Amino acid sequence: MQDFSWFNLLIFLGSIQGFLLAFVFLSGEQFKKKSNIYLAILLLVISLQNLSNGLIELGHSFVEYLPFSFTLSIPFLLYAFVHQILWPDYTFNKKEKGLLLPLIAQILFKIGVFICFLLQVHTSSFFQQCYLPLNQFFEVVAFIASIGISILLIYKLNRYERELKSNFSEIESKSVQWLKNTLLAVLVLCVLWGIAFTYKILQAPINNTFFYPIWLGVAFITYWLAYSTYIRRNIFETVASIPQQVEVTIPEKKKPILSPKTDEHYQKLLQLMEEEKLYEDPNLSMKILAQKMDLSNGYLSQIINQKEEKNFFEFINTYRVEAVKQKLKDPAFEHLSLLGIALEAGFKSKSTFNAVFKKMTGLTPSAYKKSLK
Repeated sequence: MQDFSWFNLLIFLGSIQGFLLAFVFLSGEQFKKKSNIYLAILLLVISLQNLSNGLIELGHSFVEYLPFSFTLSIPFLLYAFVHQILWPDYTFNKKEKGLLLPLIAQILFKIGVFICFLLQVHTSSFFQQCYLPLNQFFEVVAFIASIGISILLIYKLNRYERELKSNFSEIESKSVQWLKNTLLAVLVLCVLWGIAFTYKILQAPINNTFFYPIWLGVAFITYWLAYSTYIRRNIFETVASIPQQVEVTIPEKKKPILSPKTDEHYQKLLQLMEEEKLYEDPNLSMKILAQKMDLSNGYLSQIINQKEEKNFFEFINTYRVEAVKQKLKDPAFEHLSLLGIALEAGFKSKSTFNAVFKKMTGLTPSAYKKSLK
């Protein structure tokens, strides 16, 4: 039996934290959502996995035969969590439900191994010859599934953010960049996992300390996911208002044929923007503008895309940037700060204002202001 080390301490403390977080998400009234249930189960799986790794590292080899490790549940739970957090009413199709089949097979395998352990069959050479290859097989499947699902989710999140820009003029509070960054970190850990596991299969001389950063990294990412979900718990209702357009097939590249009245609608749109200055409403959305024009969201979106070659976010914020530039030249607004002028023009936050202004002008707002002098 090995001595208790700082690594074991981190593993056990992390596991306890994971169990506590899972309890919070399962018991709190404000967390009664499917997405949080998937997250809580994911926390339990990761914490139990890390606890198992820590005990085995201390020399308790019998833990390997206990039904503690279900690695194939991790990619499925991650997939389900992301979908439910973005679209609470999302239902999985038959292909997606097929992701459960390898997990069910792994669960049955683990239960069989546990029964053999209770019957003291695990010490036989025949059991070892069957157990090791099957255990490695499930680990390989889990690795491939984790890589594939992480890439798929990043792709879907990219399309989701494009939908945000097609529906809202301000997306900072709705951004899912934190989730994309988390999935990128998962991909990095998967690569490290694959390298370590390949060495293990080839029976190359490898110290278990090589796995330490992987185990700790997986725990950290999972707890970070839980923390991020907790602090954003009041935002997801707004984000979830995006329709599930990203779930359909990739649209055709050819432009749709619009109504003969398109030019008339387009001129009305420009008139509303220039005379009524609708862009000054920081909460302006495609839905609000479409209702104002008595058009459908999709039709108005097509008009903006074809006539302006911009999405809704770019179209509205172009007006806001121009309004800021005009106000900076107007002595009547000298008493206002840059942020004050940005808010007057319809921007909702300083970070969005700075990012959009620089992207559209090539200068930061302060640099542009100095250039006027």
